[in-house]
Amino acid sequence: MEKAEAYSKNPPSLPPTFVKGFHDEEAVKRTTYTRLGGTDMEVSKMSLGCGPLGGLYGAVDHDATEVVQTAIKNGVNYLDTAYWYGQGRSEEALGKALRKIPRQAYYLATKVGRYEHDYARMFDFRADRVLQSLNDSLHRLQVPYVDVIQIHDLEFAPNENIILHETLPALEMARRSGKQCLKTATTGERRVHSQKPLDERWVKDATKAMKGKDPHGLIWNTPEGIPIKPVYTNEDNVPEAAGELPGRFPYTRGPYPTMYTQRPWTIRQYAGFSTVEESNKFYRDNIKAGQQGLSVAFDLATHRGYDSDNPRVYGDVGMAGVAVDSVEDMKALFDGIPLDKMSVSMTMNGAVIPVLAMYIVAAEEQGVNRKLLQGTIQNDILKEFMVRNTYIYPPDPSMRIVGDIFAYTAKEMPKYNSISISGYHMQEAGADAVLELAFTIADGLQYCETGLSAGLTIDEFAPRLSFFWGISMNFYMLHWLYLVRQDLFSLSSIMYISIFGVGYISFTNKSCLVVLWQRKGSVAARARAGKKDEGYCPRNSNHCQGNNLDSANALGHCSC
Repeated sequence: MEKAEAYSKNPPSLPPTFVKGFHDEEAVKRTTYTRLGGTDMEVSKMSLGCGPLGGLYGAVDHDATEVVQTAIKNGVNYLDTAYWYGQGRSEEALGKALRKIPRQAYYLATKVGRYEHDYARMFDFRADRVLQSLNDSLHRLQVPYVDVIQIHDLEFAPNENIILHETLPALEMARRSGKQCLKTATTGERRVHSQKPLDERWVKDATKAMKGKDPHGLIWNTPEGIPIKPVYTNEDNVPEAAGELPGRFPYTRGPYPTMYTQRPWTIRQYAGFSTVEESNKFYRDNIKAGQQGLSVAFDLATHRGYDSDNPRVYGDVGMAGVAVDSVEDMKALFDGIPLDKMSVSMTMNGAVIPVLAMYIVAAEEQGVNRKLLQGTIQNDILKEFMVRNTYIYPPDPSMRIVGDIFAYTAKEMPKYNSISISGYHMQEAGADAVLELAFTIADGLQYCETGLSAGLTIDEFAPRLSFFWGISMNFYMLHWLYLVRQDLFSLSSIMYISIFGVGYISFTNKSCLVVLWQRKGSVAARARAGKKDEGYCPRNSNHCQGNNLDSANALGHCSC
């Protein structure tokens, strides 16, 4: 819109469609033009709808076609028609009117999808019908191509899948063949990319096997809205990706040339509970059973930097991970486990410096040089601010810590991953895979900026940036996503599922703030009708009093 408005205020003297010797130059200069959406088409603000040429509003005088020529000569350069306008008569009349007009002097738009008056045959969005319709339109219009093809009344399509897998791919084929210079549609175009229609032979067989039911109904969508076809063939291969290789930009086939074909995966169970002695026994038993690495889960008290004897955390000690308060605890945790041979992943963010330091000391007291240590420290504080909340310091000093760890590990621990940029927490908070990818990559870019700001070159720390993704969304995650996406104002009741024992959701309408808060198995629900100063802050912040709650945030975070 900004580009269009700016263009309208400062239009060039003549549009690209101006043809010297044909147009009335002074009339064209007086005409206002604007960008059409995000395209490079500069269209006249007054366009010519050619429906009446098809007899939509009564009989048409043959001399009416002169209106087309007069309009174009005087600067109108956007013409709109469709087969539906008189079952082709509008296109035929317009084709005759355009015969003596240079093709570059106008933009031409037609439509596909709506055809006959008989309702049973009125709409047809199948690929073969779309392509046939376009060919017929070009024949009636007597032009080699059209600039715009619109899907006519696609809300009458039997389902979205036929648009995604038949109509849009057919229009893409038309664009590539040169019969269409620009494609526009009112839904989902970016979601299909180069998807091909379902194989016609398969559709015929499947329709018979399904006793007449439309096999397009077998197409299902992922939570991100990506359609999955019931059958794929060689036609579905993307030719643009044929030359891509693993280990080369744009890395769509993986970041490494051989990926993991030349090395085994490291199998490790995310574990930690109760005392360091019990966790150590569990680790050693797993290693004997064939586990090749360790992944340490710390309890909430350790995450928040509390010792186990602090009265504030009595109920959390050893409950959702192992409690580690000292170097002696860390030594006991890895007793009998050779840290020079064992890759160790530690999920720690807020208290990352003392935990990493204790791990290094425990290794050195085993006689292991820190340069030999392998594994990963999570160190992903941005996602803590976004969704998980186990941070200790404000953002600026927290990011300073991240940069310091980058610098230290790059020099002292070259085999150790200095961060695990984690996407699965986004998914646990209700994000689908697209949002998970977007937020996590955005965090990764910010961490790169942090490393550069710490005085490092990109090659000093980037090879040790690791990522952690959720594989899929299970039933509970899908249900949570469903709740988040619904119009919460219309729900008469809310079911809240807590998987990890701690969570909250907040939402508001015009008169009511509702917050559900679950912690340690108890649920407290507070409702304050029209009284913002009596709101509820999940963190119990004295200065907040609920005033900082963000009703647009489905997780119920306040800004304190």
